[in-house]
Amino acid sequence: MLYHQVIEIGSYVLFLNEKPVEPKAARLVLTGTEDKLVAVGFNVDFRLRDLKAHISNILKRSIAISEEMVEWFFETLPITRTISTSFNLNKDIFKNLEDKYYECETIDQFLRVKIDSNAVVGPLLNLDFYELVGLEIVSDEDSEDLFSNSYLAGDNIEESDSMFAYFGVISRLILVQITAALRAALIELFSARR
Repeated sequence: MLYHQVIEIGSYVLFLNEKPVEPKAARLVLTGTEDKLVAVGFNVDFRLRDLKAHISNILKRSIAISEEMVEWFFETLPITRTISTSFNLNKDIFKNLEDKYYECETIDQFLRVKIDSNAVVGPLLNLDFYELVGLEIVSDEDSEDLFSNSYLAGDNIEESDSMFAYFGVISRLILVQITAALRAALIELFSARR
Protein backbone atom coordinates (compact mmCIF):
# COMPACT_ATOMS: atom_id res chain seq x y z
CA MET A 1 0.00 0.00 0.00
CA LEU A 2 1.28 3.47 -0.89
CA TYR A 3 1.44 6.18 1.76
CA HIS A 4 1.76 9.94 1.29
CA GLN A 5 3.64 12.07 3.80
CA VAL A 6 2.85 15.76 3.31
CA ILE A 7 5.33 18.22 4.85
CA GLU A 8 4.76 21.98 4.90
CA ILE A 9 7.92 23.72 3.65
CA GLY A 10 6.70 27.31 3.43
CA SER A 11 9.88 28.65 5.06
CA TYR A 12 12.06 27.45 2.18
CA VAL A 13 12.68 29.45 -0.99
CA LEU A 14 11.65 27.55 -4.10
CA PHE A 15 13.16 28.16 -7.53
CA LEU A 16 11.53 27.99 -10.93
CA ASN A 17 13.28 28.81 -14.22
CA GLU A 18 16.34 29.61 -12.09
CA LYS A 19 14.52 32.42 -10.27
CA PRO A 20 13.10 32.40 -6.74
CA VAL A 21 9.31 32.02 -6.62
CA GLU A 22 6.98 32.91 -3.78
CA PRO A 23 4.05 30.51 -3.70
CA LYS A 24 1.16 31.06 -1.29
CA ALA A 25 1.76 27.56 0.13
CA ALA A 26 4.29 24.80 -0.51
CA ARG A 27 4.13 21.19 0.59
CA LEU A 28 6.62 18.39 -0.02
CA VAL A 29 4.85 15.07 -0.76
CA LEU A 30 6.81 11.88 -0.16
CA THR A 31 5.14 8.76 -1.57
CA GLY A 32 6.21 5.25 -0.70
CA THR A 33 5.54 1.95 0.99
CA GLU A 34 6.63 1.11 4.53
CA ASP A 35 10.18 0.36 3.38
CA LYS A 36 10.66 2.04 -0.01
CA LEU A 37 10.41 5.62 -1.29
CA VAL A 38 8.56 5.67 -4.62
CA ALA A 39 8.25 9.36 -5.57
CA VAL A 40 9.00 12.89 -4.42
CA GLY A 41 6.53 15.61 -5.31
CA PHE A 42 5.51 19.16 -4.56
CA ASN A 43 2.07 20.63 -4.03
CA VAL A 44 2.43 24.38 -4.56
CA ASP A 45 -0.30 27.04 -4.44
CA PHE A 46 0.19 29.97 -6.84
CA ARG A 47 -1.87 33.01 -7.71
CA LEU A 48 -2.76 32.53 -11.36
CA ARG A 49 -0.98 35.75 -12.34
CA ASP A 50 2.26 34.58 -10.63
CA LEU A 51 2.11 31.25 -12.44
CA LYS A 52 1.51 32.80 -15.87
CA ALA A 53 5.13 33.81 -16.43
CA HIS A 54 6.35 30.24 -15.86
CA ILE A 55 3.59 28.13 -17.36
CA SER A 56 5.01 27.73 -20.89
CA ASN A 57 8.32 26.38 -19.58
CA ILE A 58 6.48 24.09 -17.16
CA LEU A 59 4.33 22.72 -19.98
CA LYS A 60 7.40 21.78 -22.03
CA ARG A 61 8.38 19.33 -19.28
CA SER A 62 4.85 18.14 -18.51
CA ILE A 63 3.40 14.96 -19.93
CA ALA A 64 0.23 14.84 -17.81
CA ILE A 65 -1.25 18.33 -18.26
CA SER A 66 -2.61 19.46 -21.61
CA GLU A 67 -2.24 22.97 -23.00
CA GLU A 68 -6.04 23.08 -23.39
CA MET A 69 -6.47 22.66 -19.63
CA VAL A 70 -4.05 25.50 -18.94
CA GLU A 71 -5.76 27.73 -21.51
CA TRP A 72 -9.10 27.02 -19.82
CA PHE A 73 -7.67 28.13 -16.46
CA PHE A 74 -6.33 31.39 -17.90
CA GLU A 75 -9.45 32.19 -19.95
CA THR A 76 -12.07 31.26 -17.36
CA LEU A 77 -10.65 32.24 -13.98
CA PRO A 78 -9.81 35.69 -12.62
CA ILE A 79 -6.06 36.25 -12.63
CA THR A 80 -6.09 36.68 -8.82
CA ARG A 81 -7.48 33.18 -8.13
CA THR A 82 -5.22 30.69 -6.41
CA ILE A 83 -4.29 27.51 -8.25
CA SER A 84 -2.94 24.40 -6.57
CA THR A 85 -0.25 22.81 -8.75
CA SER A 86 1.16 19.31 -8.26
CA PHE A 87 4.67 18.41 -9.40
CA ASN A 88 6.55 15.09 -9.47
CA LEU A 89 10.33 14.90 -9.42
CA ASN A 90 11.87 13.72 -12.68
CA LYS A 91 12.38 9.93 -12.53
CA ASP A 92 16.09 10.06 -13.45
CA ILE A 93 16.83 12.59 -10.73
CA PHE A 94 14.73 10.61 -8.27
CA LYS A 95 16.84 7.49 -8.89
CA ASN A 96 19.98 9.46 -8.00
CA LEU A 97 18.38 10.85 -4.84
CA GLU A 98 16.69 7.74 -3.48
CA ASP A 99 19.75 6.36 -1.64
CA LYS A 100 20.55 9.78 -0.20
CA TYR A 101 17.03 9.97 1.26
CA TYR A 102 17.73 6.99 3.54
CA GLU A 103 21.05 8.51 4.68
CA CYS A 104 19.31 11.69 5.93
CA GLU A 105 17.99 11.90 9.49
CA THR A 106 15.69 14.88 8.89
CA ILE A 107 13.68 16.37 6.02
CA ASP A 108 15.85 19.52 6.32
CA GLN A 109 18.91 17.44 5.42
CA PHE A 110 17.05 15.85 2.51
CA LEU A 111 15.94 19.23 1.12
CA ARG A 112 19.58 20.33 1.03
CA VAL A 113 20.86 17.24 -0.79
CA LYS A 114 22.63 18.19 -4.02
CA ILE A 115 23.27 15.93 -6.98
CA ASP A 116 25.90 18.30 -8.33
CA SER A 117 28.29 19.62 -5.66
CA ASN A 118 28.64 22.90 -7.60
CA ALA A 119 24.87 23.53 -7.64
CA VAL A 120 23.69 26.54 -5.67
CA VAL A 121 20.09 25.31 -5.38
CA GLY A 122 19.28 21.82 -4.17
CA PRO A 123 17.28 19.74 -6.66
CA LEU A 124 14.34 19.30 -4.30
CA LEU A 125 13.86 23.07 -4.07
CA ASN A 126 14.25 23.63 -7.81
CA LEU A 127 10.93 23.09 -9.61
CA ASP A 128 12.81 22.91 -12.94
CA PHE A 129 13.50 19.26 -12.06
CA TYR A 130 9.79 18.50 -11.70
CA GLU A 131 6.96 17.71 -14.10
CA LEU A 132 3.57 19.35 -13.68
CA VAL A 133 0.96 16.63 -13.12
CA GLY A 134 -2.02 18.48 -11.65
CA LEU A 135 -3.84 21.83 -11.67
CA GLU A 136 -6.71 22.53 -9.29
CA ILE A 137 -8.65 25.57 -8.11
CA VAL A 138 -8.16 26.44 -4.44
CA SER A 139 -11.45 27.24 -2.74
CA ASP A 140 -11.95 30.64 -1.11
CA GLU A 141 -13.90 28.98 1.72
CA ASP A 142 -11.12 27.48 3.83
CA SER A 143 -13.01 27.57 7.13
CA GLU A 144 -15.98 25.40 6.11
CA ASP A 145 -15.58 21.71 5.46
CA LEU A 146 -17.28 21.29 2.09
CA PHE A 147 -17.21 17.50 2.27
CA SER A 148 -18.85 17.08 5.68
CA ASN A 149 -22.15 15.20 5.92
CA SER A 150 -23.99 18.20 7.33
CA TYR A 151 -22.92 20.36 4.40
CA LEU A 152 -23.80 17.75 1.78
CA ALA A 153 -27.19 17.04 3.38
CA GLY A 154 -28.29 20.69 3.35
CA ASP A 155 -31.34 21.84 1.40
CA ASN A 156 -29.62 24.55 -0.61
CA ILE A 157 -26.35 22.97 -1.66
CA GLU A 158 -24.29 25.25 -3.87
CA GLU A 159 -21.70 23.79 -6.20
CA SER A 160 -18.30 25.11 -5.20
CA ASP A 161 -14.86 25.26 -6.73
CA SER A 162 -13.68 22.78 -4.13
CA MET A 163 -16.23 20.17 -5.22
CA PHE A 164 -15.27 20.65 -8.88
CA ALA A 165 -11.61 20.27 -7.93
CA TYR A 166 -12.45 17.02 -6.11
CA PHE A 167 -14.20 15.60 -9.16
CA GLY A 168 -11.33 16.84 -11.33
CA VAL A 169 -8.86 14.81 -9.26
CA ILE A 170 -11.05 11.68 -9.44
CA SER A 171 -11.55 12.01 -13.20
CA ARG A 172 -7.81 12.61 -13.71
CA LEU A 173 -6.99 9.46 -11.71
CA ILE A 174 -9.39 7.44 -13.86
CA LEU A 175 -7.92 8.94 -17.04
CA VAL A 176 -4.37 8.09 -15.93
CA GLN A 177 -5.43 4.49 -15.23
CA ILE A 178 -7.13 4.15 -18.62
CA THR A 179 -4.11 5.68 -20.39
CA ALA A 180 -1.74 3.30 -18.61
CA ALA A 181 -3.89 0.30 -19.55
CA LEU A 182 -4.07 1.39 -23.19
CA ARG A 183 -0.34 1.98 -23.34
CA ALA A 184 0.35 -1.44 -21.82
CA ALA A 185 -2.01 -3.06 -24.34
CA LEU A 186 -0.31 -1.30 -27.27
CA ILE A 187 3.15 -2.26 -26.05
CA GLU A 188 2.00 -5.87 -25.67
CA LEU A 189 0.42 -5.79 -29.14
CA PHE A 190 3.48 -4.43 -30.93
CA SER A 191 6.23 -6.03 -28.83
CA ALA A 192 8.80 -8.26 -30.51
CA ARG A 193 8.33 -11.11 -28.01
CA ARG A 194 5.95 -13.02 -30.31
